Amino acid sequence: MTFPYNNLINDIPMNIIEIDDGGGSECSVVQQRSSTADEMDDVSSSSLLNKLGNHHYERGNYDDALIAYKQGLEKMKLEAALHDNPAKNSDNITAIIDLLTKMGEIYKILGEYQEALHMHKEVFEIKRNRLGGTYSHPDLCSTLSHVASIHYETRQYEKSLKTYQQVLQIQRYNELSSCQEHLFDISSTLVSIGLVFFQMEYHQYALHTFEESLRIRKQLLLDGNIDTSHSKSSNSATEQKHPSIAIILYNIGMVYLEIGDDNTALLYYKETLREEIATLGKNHEDIAVTFEHIGYVYQQRGEIDKAIKYFVNALEIYKTNPNKNSLSSSKHDLLIAQTLNNIGNLYLQKGQIEDMVTCLSDAMRYLYKSGKSDDDLSICGFCYYALSKIHPECASAA
Repeated sequence: MTFPYNNLINDIPMNIIEIDDGGGSECSVVQQRSSTADEMDDVSSSSLLNKLGNHHYERGNYDDALIAYKQGLEKMKLEAALHDNPAKNSDNITAIIDLLTKMGEIYKILGEYQEALHMHKEVFEIKRNRLGGTYSHPDLCSTLSHVASIHYETRQYEKSLKTYQQVLQIQRYNELSSCQEHLFDISSTLVSIGLVFFQMEYHQYALHTFEESLRIRKQLLLDGNIDTSHSKSSNSATEQKHPSIAIILYNIGMVYLEIGDDNTALLYYKETLREEIATLGKNHEDIAVTFEHIGYVYQQRGEIDKAIKYFVNALEIYKTNPNKNSLSSSKHDLLIAQTLNNIGNLYLQKGQIEDMVTCLSDAMRYLYKSGKSDDDLSICGFCYYALSKIHPECASAA
């Protein structure tokens, strides 16, 4: 089978890679300016402003971080203009690239996608000029990937696909002269392309792309070129596992579920579960998510008792998860509420009214804690009368 990304890659000349930021101002250029005492004072404060921006960024104060970063950026550009020392100037340009990239990430978080694209376009041009005008250097890949991810989030899937294909083209172009780590990057790009294909409903292309990524990851793992030092498993080298393998298996299962092949989806989800438990331990929230997806599959198959078992397993992880600080308290409470809601609906399908009421009452309590209301509670998506007709065992609840 010929994949679309292979055809499109061959049709993209290296020298016309573009980043569409929807218009806006041109990329800023570092201008030569005269040195004065005031300017030197400004330069000395740039690092403090950047540290202040980092402080706000790490705490989620994105508006304050942007203010500090913008002020620091102007001073850093001035500093780059004032230095004739090539080594020092190179360091300044590197710092400017890092700062613009952070600003792009913040704009993306805030949903200001055009501003985010503009930041990454500026980074792309700075990098390309620094590299002598080339369009084929691997250092350009991270910026192009940022651009592709923004297009993905804004559901501009064709633009996202084209940009990820540009990344893959550069990576393939440099593959033979690069280290094994570069193959991991290729595998990651294939995963991203697979997700775009999935959203575009090109399911067979998504499957083949995920499978190619999985083949690369497994070979790297077998060759010892993926770090497994954080694995919870004590398996031998030939049996070692890695979280990145689990992610791809999960994606493959997702595609099979979407095309209606529940049996194959279950096989991949359960293999995902084994990989995750071996590498992350038994209480990681990623495992809870996999438990829930297995529960959904059993629910679709009408195997309600098995579905309840997996949702309860997920609930136990959410309630006792030692890593829950990785999420805000409200988001964590919302996860618990949604899982309880799902379990309550399953009990409703079985006609176990007392268990249903207990779960839905607990779900409402966690919804309130998360800042939501009982309007966010979902009762099977059916009106009660219709539910009693579809599931006669639920007639007493309806």
